[in-house]
Amino acid sequence: MKTSKSNGEWKSFADYVSDMKDYQDKMYYIPGTSIKEVEASPLMEKFTEKDLEVVYFIDAVDEYMVERLREFDG
Repeated sequence: MKTSKSNGEWKSFADYVSDMKDYQDKMYYIPGTSIKEVEASPLMEKFTEKDLEVVYFIDAVDEYMVERLREFDG
């Protein structure tokens, strides 16, 4: 997956979780049709202000997957 902090590189769920802030208890994602679109979303402003990493869901299967995957590693 690509994220707001992965610099265009692929990142695993395990790496995302290990990089989460101490106060962060949820994984955050934003859907869209392209990285450019999600990066320009006004919703990203709040995540950026809080220095939170956001997973980019830019493929139709991503949203389907998250509906099925409710939890990762506890």
